Amino acid sequence: MVRYTAAASGDVTITATPEGSTDVVLYARTDCTDRDSELACSEDPLDPEVPESITVPATAGEPIDLFVNSFGATSSGPFTLTIEPAE
Repeated sequence: MVRYTAAASGDVTITATPEGSTDVVLYARTDCTDRDSELACSEDPLDPEVPESITVPATAGEPIDLFVNSFGATSSGPFTLTIEPAE
């Protein structure tokens, strides 16, 4: 889990880019322990090597919890997480 706090309010785009054949799942919540606080989720199990990307609303100073998991137990591996903040 990565906690991101936006400096400015607006939409934030988060992308998880797998390295190799890792199949990633990306999601964001306002509260890491509350599944009902999920803001967005992206997972494409049919194309495992493509980046997963979500755009979520952010409020300046309010944290967003970001999660990157593997789609299956056999597809874990490294990834790069990119955050494009609101301007």
